[in-house]
Amino acid sequence: EKEMDKEAPMTVYVPQCYGSQEVQGVASEEEQSLEVGSIAFGIAQHYLLEMMDGFHEEALQRAFVALKNRFSSLLEEEALQSIYARAYGLIKNHAFLALIEGAVVYKEQPLMYQKERKQIDLLLEFQDKIVVIDYKSSKKQSAKHHAQIRLYQEALFQIYNLPVEGYICYLQNEGAELVKSL
Repeated sequence: EKEMDKEAPMTVYVPQCYGSQEVQGVASEEEQSLEVGSIAFGIAQHYLLEMMDGFHEEALQRAFVALKNRFSSLLEEEALQSIYARAYGLIKNHAFLALIEGAVVYKEQPLMYQKERKQIDLLLEFQDKIVVIDYKSSKKQSAKHHAQIRLYQEALFQIYNLPVEGYICYLQNEGAELVKSL
């Protein structure tokens, strides 16, 4: 058995609201469980993509076994299938596949910038440029997403001194969509 198959099931801790937030009233149990669900979903989506040793179906299937072992106690089968479908949409996206071609690929790269620790989902290194990709499962906060990717671009330009392209990759049920940073 491979090492990654033996990982402990994942649990997510969401701190309760304390301090000044209490004025607004405590979120209902339903709201809290929705929040925990979407946080777990996002973590699981990133985990699946991180576990993939390539962007093809066999790699996705192997990573999905690891995902199920780790997250089945936390997410419904339907959510796990949705995560798989979103990753499948990514590996079938021609724009994405064209973008990663010929790159040295780094996943979940830590980055210290302006005294803050960041995590880059996907960093593509080419001889003449750097490409940074951030995975998102919803477009709800797209302005925030663009600001975050610009910050990565700024930091990476200082490190590499090469042009840095930034993309947000929206992983949705109907497929993956790459949006170039503004």
